[in-house]
Amino acid sequence: MPLTIGSIAYVCLLLINSIAILNHDRFLVPLGLTASGPHQPHPTPQQYSYGPGFDAYGHPDAVAEGPGVKQRLVTLVGAVRTLMRIPLIPINCVVIIYELLLG
Repeated sequence: MPLTIGSIAYVCLLLINSIAILNHDRFLVPLGLTASGPHQPHPTPQQYSYGPGFDAYGHPDAVAEGPGVKQRLVTLVGAVRTLMRIPLIPINCVVIIYELLLG
């Protein structure tokens, strides 16, 4: 199969479908990919030894860096499951009819 725009779109559709059908309890929770993870409160300014945004060794604090890769992945999965579930139904129907007639 040559690398064309159609094949790239087909692969993207399959990936979005696979994210959209993930079961929250069977797949996401055992991997720890939930939005309600262990909440760590932000330290007060008196707890900093080198000022806000730095840890005890002078390195930038993880609180100042923003959300990590895992939290961004959780947000992406949640967004795809919420926003793309309804539009995927007609898109999949069009692709199935196309594959049946011209595939």
